[in-house]
Amino acid sequence: ALGKHRLYGREAGEERRMVARMVAHPGYDPTTKDNDIMLLQLLAPAAISDRVRPIPVASCLPRPGTSCLTSGWGATTSPEGRAWPGGGICG
Repeated sequence: ALGKHRLYGREAGEERRMVARMVAHPGYDPTTKDNDIMLLQLLAPAAISDRVRPIPVASCLPRPGTSCLTSGWGATTSPEGRAWPGGGICG
């Protein structure tokens, strides 16, 4: 679903698209969840709106210690209960 702000339930402006292809990060580790990211190629293009927009891609890596914004539906703590490193800090 595109344009979602809440994990559960339907939302106004939400788009649903079928996935044509999934590309996992080559360094993904299912045990530690390191590199837990995947590219999805949609079967049909998304309709760009105020809720659905392309994500700007950085032209270079940020320096360690740079403030960063992350998003997703994943865990914010490790299996041991510790917050993931950085809390919004890159590197």
